[in-house]
Amino acid sequence: MRGKIKYLTLSAVFTALICVGAWIKIPFIIPVTLQFFFVNTAILSQKPKYAVLSIAVYIFMGLIGIPVFSSGGGITYVFTPSFGYLIGFLAAAFLSVFIKNKKHIYIQSFLNIFIIYLFGLFYFYLISHLYINTDISISKLLVTGFLIFIPSDLVSIFLSCAAVKYLRRLGFVQEI
Repeated sequence: MRGKIKYLTLSAVFTALICVGAWIKIPFIIPVTLQFFFVNTAILSQKPKYAVLSIAVYIFMGLIGIPVFSSGGGITYVFTPSFGYLIGFLAAAFLSVFIKNKKHIYIQSFLNIFIIYLFGLFYFYLISHLYINTDISISKLLVTGFLIFIPSDLVSIFLSCAAVKYLRRLGFVQEI
């Protein structure tokens, strides 16, 4: 029972960090948030079911109207093109169960970002065409929804991997 409380507490901490990270904007090539940093760290630091819990609670909080997303919150957020990236966060956490060797956190991180972009770009394209009625080309979609974020996401990957290694050395999280 004591271990479960520890995992649930860590899950809640990561939910809070993801919420805060969505609102911290860092000027980079374009303004970026710390959201992916905390999502990736949550996935790398927890058992998959607790990583899923952290991200699912974050998304639920935003959908019920708590302004935890980078542009607010509410159920209508599902009609914004960027909502697909949030779905990608959840999918990356869920699919992390299939990574056989959790010691390779860099590989896991690159798979996480791939999954997030896959869901994000697909949803962005669908919402743009079906709901907003905007004819966005694939090349424009790749530039605006992917390429401009790659430098900051690569930095986030390396920083979150370093943070996980440091947290493991301190004993805050265990190697999964």
